[in-house]
Amino acid sequence: MVENGYLTDDQLTQVLQYQRSVACRFGEAVIAKGYADELAVLDCLAQQFMLNTTDVEGIHPDPAALKVIPYSLAITRQILPVEVDVDTLTCVISDPLDVVTTDEVQLIANRRLRLVLAQPTALRHAIQRSYGFSVAKPKVSAPTKLKVKKLDAQQDRKALIRAISQGGTDQCA
Repeated sequence: MVENGYLTDDQLTQVLQYQRSVACRFGEAVIAKGYADELAVLDCLAQQFMLNTTDVEGIHPDPAALKVIPYSLAITRQILPVEVDVDTLTCVISDPLDVVTTDEVQLIANRRLRLVLAQPTALRHAIQRSYGFSVAKPKVSAPTKLKVKKLDAQQDRKALIRAISQGGTDQCA
């Protein structure tokens, strides 16, 4: 990211310290520190791993590809199958270093994987949309006042409170 002009040497040092302190991935640390956004991190990853990137906003996966990977795996591992043929399953991911996921998907699909990168937030929404789950923001209803009954107003507690205030305990002997 320094070579691409996204970070200075001082910022790199700060990112590495932050990364160690919170135990996160380098790209997550860069974003958390506010030095770059998801797109900048994605571009650097794509360049480093020689992978293509895509904007998943308008992507329409092949239904046959979606049947290869169950939604539960796709959403938890952040991987979206988009094309499938006899030998290859093309998937969109945000983390090219997640070897556990790519190995598992390759084993499930019994095909070679072709990977394409996308931004994590956009990918999560695309997975939900592609598998038929709504990504709309939930409606927020007007807050309702929570009815709280004071402890000393509850009949079954009055005797207990009186006993404790007179030196008793709420513990069994």
